[in-house]
Amino acid sequence: MPFQVWVKGVRLRRHSRRRSRHRKNWKDRAEYDLYNAIVKEQDAGKRLALLNSWKEKYPTSDYADARLQIYVTTYAALNQPDKLSPPATRCCNPIRKT
Repeated sequence: MPFQVWVKGVRLRRHSRRRSRHRKNWKDRAEYDLYNAIVKEQDAGKRLALLNSWKEKYPTSDYADARLQIYVTTYAALNQPDKLSPPATRCCNPIRKT
């Protein structure tokens, strides 16, 4: 059964595993290791370089949505709002009132 969470006006949905037909998979062990290096990296500049490497090597990753969220937090940590806007708009679509 799906559930919804509202965070600062953004609705996040999570669906149960039963409804999900497509399971996310890493392309290979190297992609998984790169992801782990990114989430463990404390320096935002180094994390951005790793993210760019991940995006180049695995442009069609099943985890592109997670990568996008990490981009948003990394640009925020670097205080680069000009680069934060395009990824944020793709990640967090506005909720339409019906």
